[in-house]
Amino acid sequence: MRALFLGLGIVLTPAIAFSQQGQQTLQSDPGSDYFIRARQLYDAAVQEPDKGQQQALFERSIPILEDYLRAYPRHKHSQAAHYYLAESYHNTERPRQAGMLYDQIIQQYRTGQYVAAAAYRLAYENYNAKQYQRAARLFGLTADNATKPEDKLRSVYFRAQCYLLLNDQKRALPLLEQVANSPVDSPYKNQAKISQAHILLADKKYAEALPIYEAFITPNQPPELAAETHYHAGVAAAALKQNDKAKKHFEASINGVESPWKSNAHIALLGIYYQQRDFDAVLKQLNTSKVELGKEQLAKQGVIVGQVYFQKKNYPEAINFFLDVERSAPGTDAAFEAAYYKLLSLYNIDAERIPKMVDQFVQNYAVGRGTSKFIHQALLMKAESLYADKEYKEAAEAYNAINAKYIDDKNRPSMLYKKAWCLSETNNYEGARAAFGDFIKEAPEDKRIYNAYAKRGQANMELGDRVNALRDFDKVIKSSPNSQIASMSLQLSARIQRDAKNFDDVIDRLETLLNDYPKIDTVTKANSHYWLGSAYFKQDNFKNAIPHLEAAKQMDAAAYGKQTSMLLILARYTLKDVDGLKKALDNAESTDLTDQIPLPVYRWLGSQCYKAGDYEEAAKYLEKGCEQGVAQKTPAVVWRLLAKAQLKTSQLKKALTSVDNLLTIEEEDAYKVEAMLDKTNILIGLKQFDEAKTVGEDALALRPSGKPKAGLLLALGDIAYLQNDFASAAEHYVLVVENFPELAIHKTALDKLIDSLTKAGKSKEALDYKKILQQEYPNR
Repeated sequence: MRALFLGLGIVLTPAIAFSQQGQQTLQSDPGSDYFIRARQLYDAAVQEPDKGQQQALFERSIPILEDYLRAYPRHKHSQAAHYYLAESYHNTERPRQAGMLYDQIIQQYRTGQYVAAAAYRLAYENYNAKQYQRAARLFGLTADNATKPEDKLRSVYFRAQCYLLLNDQKRALPLLEQVANSPVDSPYKNQAKISQAHILLADKKYAEALPIYEAFITPNQPPELAAETHYHAGVAAAALKQNDKAKKHFEASINGVESPWKSNAHIALLGIYYQQRDFDAVLKQLNTSKVELGKEQLAKQGVIVGQVYFQKKNYPEAINFFLDVERSAPGTDAAFEAAYYKLLSLYNIDAERIPKMVDQFVQNYAVGRGTSKFIHQALLMKAESLYADKEYKEAAEAYNAINAKYIDDKNRPSMLYKKAWCLSETNNYEGARAAFGDFIKEAPEDKRIYNAYAKRGQANMELGDRVNALRDFDKVIKSSPNSQIASMSLQLSARIQRDAKNFDDVIDRLETLLNDYPKIDTVTKANSHYWLGSAYFKQDNFKNAIPHLEAAKQMDAAAYGKQTSMLLILARYTLKDVDGLKKALDNAESTDLTDQIPLPVYRWLGSQCYKAGDYEEAAKYLEKGCEQGVAQKTPAVVWRLLAKAQLKTSQLKKALTSVDNLLTIEEEDAYKVEAMLDKTNILIGLKQFDEAKTVGEDALALRPSGKPKAGLLLALGDIAYLQNDFASAAEHYVLVVENFPELAIHKTALDKLIDSLTKAGKSKEALDYKKILQQEYPNR
């Protein structure tokens, strides 16, 4: 709003009338006589048209007036004399002395016409010196003491102007109203009305301002003033939502003579059309207007038209007008806002370049605007672009720079969710937990709410906060059953309970997952079977553990083959499941776990195979059940069974090593004899007859009985027979036949005895024993 002021000169004689002094009798009042002489000289100076002569007369009046005041300091004319002296100093260009006297008049006399005149002179001087506060006080003093109404009104008006210049509209308004409503004819009344309307408009008292403006519009009004008045009337009408009236005023301002108000009216019209969302009218006004715009107006136009094109999603055109704003009003808030919408337009066209452009925008405009929503929403554009490209680390940094309270309500939930997601993906679990918490609090009805609970649960797990993690997962399981996120929550919550060794709950959760969520992927199924089997195993429920462990291994051997192998071996071993244990051990061969399998597993399985007569399997497992290193580390029974199994499967060299190991640790003679018998037979198989004979004879020297003795005799007979010493062979065989008829080897010994006697040339004896063979073993 522009105030109208009267141009003031530096030198101004106050237009205040002063009364003439009455005639005084010289004889009775010498002071008055002296004053009259001084005044006559002063009046002559005032009336002298010649500037030089006038100044000379003022110079002559100064000493006379000073003499008068020295002689009669309290005389009735001293107030007038002070004023004339001040004026004389003023007119002889001695402002300091004049000013001191004007001020003295005011301070000394307080009231009266000379006080009014002195105050008026000082008020103008302070006004011209832009000392408006002091000028206002002095104009007020003039108004209070002036005798003529027009002088009083003029002083009131200029006092109001001082307050306007001091931006103190509250004190100016009543003074302007006083001038505007005065019955006194004054050239300042119209100016006061306009200033009054301007203040009311600035104070948003539109209903009071509008009728003042409209009353001021007359056919005889000067064209430039008419353009201004129509413009301000339009502003008031627009504020009152009287848009049709506002448009007429703005159009009248535009159609008037050239004036600075035409461009403002054009901008105001655009603003009305935009507020009415009549975007076509905005563009029509833009294209038909011939108004030349300054930079300020060009910037305002750019804001409005840019927004129109933005709303129409014509982003390239919007960008052009936003650029107009930046160029026309660099560094301003309007340029800042335009730069933001330019950025948003570019985001809608091509988001790929946005991160760098946002950085430039922040660099250009962020200083001093840290609390502006445009800064934070620009950072959101950057973060969203990076998030879309899965550049989570950089996106997280951008999200962290955003203050959520400056983000629009409709965008805030998504921003919080994506921020939390990025923090989670970059292992910033503390930040992710807080951000997901913010999202849950902000948008409890959002469709992603249970994802947020689950992800916060994961963050809590990573932070070791198992209690809150379980609470989040249980919220998902309860509130979003049969969903994918619930299946994940069951899986993760089962892990929490597994770590807490709450295996009953682990089993409940994983059984629920496998039974109620048949569509879960194979990876999740395999994982669930594995941990469910492990939980059953921990409870020693091996029967239920085995099917789940087998299922995990079958579904994903790469992931669970190794882990399940040991558990399955131990489960089968504990259950004494020979066939299952064989299978489990065979499967373990494909892993590098064989060295970790407990030796008792091999020993037990080997012994079971030996008992079942499966000597080859027995040898295989018993051999794996032996400790590395010295023989003493392995129990004797293992060496004992291993040697026998190897002997029975003709693994003679291995058997010899095994039996030798056994003999180093056997302490009881009975077991030693048995081992020596096995060694004798092993050596026979290896055709080491002399050594075999020595071992056998040494064993007999230990005086065995029963089956071991019979076995030794049979073995020594075999050695002699194989060395073609049939007589000696018969001697050993006959001892078995005659002394051990109850043993299973009796028939074998009888057969070998008959064969040896025959080859030794003892046919009759051979025939006798053949009869015995027929009698005792008729069905042989």
